[in-house]
Amino acid sequence: MAKKRKTGGGPEQAMRQAALRCPDVEEGIACKGTAVECSAFKARKKTFLFVRAEDARVKLHESLVEAGKLAAKEPGRYEAGSLGWVKVKFGPGEVRPNELLEKWVEESYRVVVGPR
Repeated sequence: MAKKRKTGGGPEQAMRQAALRCPDVEEGIACKGTAVECSAFKARKKTFLFVRAEDARVKLHESLVEAGKLAAKEPGRYEAGSLGWVKVKFGPGEVRPNELLEKWVEESYRVVVGPR
């Protein structure tokens, strides 16, 4: 049975919309049929965003220090890896700073895919 995509106005939807504004982006499914199945956004065969209702992953460079500070302050919400991949967790009813997440999506596009 296929999972229904959440279409509300939550942070995952804001990130999805930000990704689709980038040039040549295609939305697909990563890890289909597994516990980590998610929407994957790629351009030029390079995936720069993974999104599920529970969390999202982006690759950062310029904002990695900022993400690391958020991870230290809120370890249950943010995880910053040494290779630049940052995980943002979403909780039910939580309000996220959508502007920050959208900025991170655009940065991830630039870091993984290249200049716009």
